[in-house]
Amino acid sequence: MMNLEREVIDTVEAERVFVEAAEKNPDVLGVWKFHHDDLIDFWAVVEGDLYQAERTIATAATTLLKSFPSVNFDFMVVPLAGRTLEEIIPPEGIAIYKRCE
Repeated sequence: MMNLEREVIDTVEAERVFVEAAEKNPDVLGVWKFHHDDLIDFWAVVEGDLYQAERTIATAATTLLKSFPSVNFDFMVVPLAGRTLEEIIPPEGIAIYKRCE
C-alpha cells in the first residue's frame, strides 16, 4: 500500500478514535478538524467541567499519538465561555462530531 493511502486510512481511523473519546464526555459539545499542510488539528469545544474534558482529550490525544505515529496532530480544548460556536470556530473548520441537545 502506498504511503499516501496508509496516511488517509490512518487519518480516518484517528478521527473515529478521537470522536469516540469525545462522545463519552457530556461536557464536549463538538469536535472540529482543520487541515494545515501535513497537520491535522482537532478542536474540542467544551461547556461545563473543563478539567474533565481536558483529561478526556489528553487521553485521546495520547492514544492517537501512539497509534498513528505517521500522522501529525495538534489538539485544542476550547471553552464555550458564553460564546456561540460561530464566534469560536473558523469557517474552514469541519464538524466531525456535534452533541445533540
